Amino acid sequence: MIADLEFDRRGDAMVAQLTGELDMSNANEVGAALVRGMPKDAQGLVVDLGALRYMDSSGINLMYELRERLRARGQDVRLLVPPGSPVLVALQLAGVSGTVGIVDSAEEGFASMGVSDSGD
Repeated sequence: MIADLEFDRRGDAMVAQLTGELDMSNANEVGAALVRGMPKDAQGLVVDLGALRYMDSSGINLMYELRERLRARGQDVRLLVPPGSPVLVALQLAGVSGTVGIVDSAEEGFASMGVSDSGD
């Protein structure tokens, strides 16, 4: 896998930081790892793509699939993609921002999903 994935629990939500490259060689594996790493009691997931260097159409498709898989479990997802990120334009052109939701920070993602990141 040419992408690394790390999870961090923040109250009622999770942050998954994805680094490296996301393409057809690893999209299925990354997708499975994202779903496996999402506890059933967490309300939302922010996927931090800020350190991702490259994403092809398989990675974009994965974001749509992740949204549907988590939605079926009663969970929500947002993508943290800072301005200037190499993957931002591709996500915007594919319409991901209107469907999944792109945010500039984890806190903005939590707020947009209505979940607590403090465990309150």
